[in-house]
Amino acid sequence: MTSTAVETASRPYSLSDRYESSRGTVFLSGLQALGRLPLDQLRADREQGRRTAAFASGYPGSPLATLDKEFARIAKLAQASDLKFVHQPGQNEELAAA
Repeated sequence: MTSTAVETASRPYSLSDRYESSRGTVFLSGLQALGRLPLDQLRADREQGRRTAAFASGYPGSPLATLDKEFARIAKLAQASDLKFVHQPGQNEELAAA
């Protein structure tokens, strides 16, 4: 067994691990992986002493509306972790693109 598998097996897996865990194995859907990318970048920047922020916008009626839901979850988590992640849904497709 690898050390990653041991870390995951040593405690119960929680759904919050998909965004909160920085070690071990996490289980993600494709959209969750896309959503986690800015959060991981913010954490990496923080470790290097950089104070960066992330901004995401989209249109709730778009084919990737589920990604907007993930960004909304991540924005709440980031705020609790003192990371600057802003998710601003657009009112319509034109405003979201602008």
